[in-house]
Amino acid sequence: MQKRHKLSVENNSNDKISTLFTPKNVGVPKRKKKKIGGKARQKQIELALEMEYVQKLSKINPKDLAVIHRPDVYPKDRKKDRRFNQGVTIAKDELRLLSFLVEMLKPRYRNKIFLSDEFNRFLKKYLDISDETSIELTQDEKNQSLIIAIQMLGNSLALIKKNMPPEFQNSLNNLGLPFANFIDAISLYAQDKDKSVPKISISKLFKLK
Repeated sequence: MQKRHKLSVENNSNDKISTLFTPKNVGVPKRKKKKIGGKARQKQIELALEMEYVQKLSKINPKDLAVIHRPDVYPKDRKKDRRFNQGVTIAKDELRLLSFLVEMLKPRYRNKIFLSDEFNRFLKKYLDISDETSIELTQDEKNQSLIIAIQMLGNSLALIKKNMPPEFQNSLNNLGLPFANFIDAISLYAQDKDKSVPKISISKLFKLK
């Protein structure tokens, strides 16, 4: 009995000591936020992409397309400018989606876009060099097409220079001098004709200026 009583006393004293060194204001430990996984995470990603791309894709009605396609058939339509701008908005939204897909897809899938007949046809129409184009362009439209071609050429040359092996860099710089000066001269000519045309300098890619 004496030993039991002594043990209980020791226990009581330990309880007092432990109480003495325990902080009075002990906060409840915060629960860690559970990571979203599985179907919940999938739903979150799908919703975010829907809001960024799907919902932002502008809609176009058949009449807008018809007026854009054949404005001469709608001589009394007073909303042509609005319809044309709607077409521009839709095209820009679609390009945003294309940019996303090109960035996210692996190269072998990306090439299926860039090497497709649809993309090639788009470029030809974009540059007004398609055999299907029968519209006679004005001089201003020809100048615009020329500037677009120069911009694309500049981007292409920048890519070639970036990926060219070091052993060929000097040769590329030397061979690029006459051609770059020629293209810069054309760019200046187009800019003189139309002040809204941006200044383009390809020669700077070869560190010639």
